[in-house]
Amino acid sequence: MPLTEAMATINLGEGGNYGRIRVTGSIAFVFFVLLLQWIPVLPPDAPKNIAFWTIVTSILAIAVIFLVPSKYTTRKSLLEESPSNIAAGKDVKKPTIWTPFFIAGLISISLNRLAMTPIYSFFSLFLVEYVQWDAVGLMWALASAAEIPFMFFSWRLIRRFGTMPILAFAGVMLALRLGLYVLFPFKAGIIIAQLLHSFCFGLFHPAAVAFVSSCVPPEQRSFGMTLYMSLGGGIPTLIGNFIGGFIIDYAGYRQLFGFFTIFAVLGAAICIVYRIVHRKKLLRQGPI
Repeated sequence: MPLTEAMATINLGEGGNYGRIRVTGSIAFVFFVLLLQWIPVLPPDAPKNIAFWTIVTSILAIAVIFLVPSKYTTRKSLLEESPSNIAAGKDVKKPTIWTPFFIAGLISISLNRLAMTPIYSFFSLFLVEYVQWDAVGLMWALASAAEIPFMFFSWRLIRRFGTMPILAFAGVMLALRLGLYVLFPFKAGIIIAQLLHSFCFGLFHPAAVAFVSSCVPPEQRSFGMTLYMSLGGGIPTLIGNFIGGFIIDYAGYRQLFGFFTIFAVLGAAICIVYRIVHRKKLLRQGPI
């Protein structure tokens, strides 16, 4: 995933509409979860059937990679991209990515993904065990369908407002979504909460990718996307799964969603505070 995201952002270039490309994945996801919801052959309710669908989809994903033209997967080195520097005998230094802006944004993204753990890891169990509603595929299809228009037009919002405000807005919407699971744990409430996936992922993911792309130069883009997927995804999910399992065992699903609301609020607060502090700093500097 980090490499495919890096390949997409590099080839799209600065200002490229990443959301318009990524939306194809959402459309495919909607199709496939509906297929698994109602498929009469090999329903995904047994380990062997789950293994079958995992293997089939993985093979398809790998096969697609070989169809990508090599011109999109071959990266020029930093020296090759700067022949003038070579001719002038200049040393090419890699710019640092560890700026306060990048660190603050990465922490906010990590907290947001941590807050999403109850949804990604435990929502299906919540739906079946607590709500007693066998509509896992349908609810995930609804969520992904809701994200499609927002992801498609996300680049306009990113250009208009910037990545930090959108990340903050996504955090607020995520806190609202988790609150709906707590206060309205029935079908109507769940449907409304799933529609908020349009903001929690449909805007959040393109903004996060745009944020990393703006902070990390092309020659380090795969490293930057790896940071996003690991520090902003894998590690928070691991921690969230560990904490969430204990909360479900000792308190319940509603307490689970309520507890993780804290991380969504913190993620949004970091973006808002940084934005305010940075703006005050620019005002103190005065006109240039």
